[in-house]
Amino acid sequence: MKKIGSQPYSVSKITLSPELMEVQGDMPIQELDYENIRDSIKADGVKDPIRGYMGANRVFQVLSGANRLRACRELKISEIPIEEYEKGTWEENVKFAIMENLIRRHFTSDQKRVLAAKLLTLDPELSNRALAKLIGVNDKTVGNVRNNLELDSKIPKLKSRKGADGKTQSAKKSGAEIPHLKKSARAKQISDLKKEISSLKNDISKKQTLLNKKEKALEKLYESAIR
Repeated sequence: MKKIGSQPYSVSKITLSPELMEVQGDMPIQELDYENIRDSIKADGVKDPIRGYMGANRVFQVLSGANRLRACRELKISEIPIEEYEKGTWEENVKFAIMENLIRRHFTSDQKRVLAAKLLTLDPELSNRALAKLIGVNDKTVGNVRNNLELDSKIPKLKSRKGADGKTQSAKKSGAEIPHLKKSARAKQISDLKKEISSLKNDISKKQTLLNKKEKALEKLYESAIR
């Protein structure tokens, strides 16, 4: 999203955007971390601007900075710095909100999986590797999240994906294939298949023996008929 400019802005004319509210519950902050933000703002003011887009009636819609805005209201600060961006589509704005928080905050593995699901829902064409790099997890984690979403029909199963460079490639090539089995599971699967093959071979051998007997019996019947 393109940045338009920055300026001080009245807190009374700033609100959380609907796009941020869509995902804010998936990005909770620990109370101690919030208190640190509040104490920092109380001591030094807002150093990191609130980011978002201008809405109707010049009300600034926040995409990044919900906790900073909350602290400023509690501290009764009347004006804070903002960075204004062009308003994108709903999907672009939600993605911007998530990515801004990923850059500036620390999340647990479970929270990252939830955010991965959100981003995949917004952009299912994004490859596992590209998304894993954005979020800070491995591509197998993203692969598991994608498989669950596909099984629940929340996203389509695509034959091609977009890499970090924006280029489209096959799902297999992009590293988005089904996650590899663990060694123990793979060994068990191999063992089970070997048993099935052995059993089938035994069945084939028995049936071949039976077939030979039937053919010999048929030959004898032909011979007796000729006599």
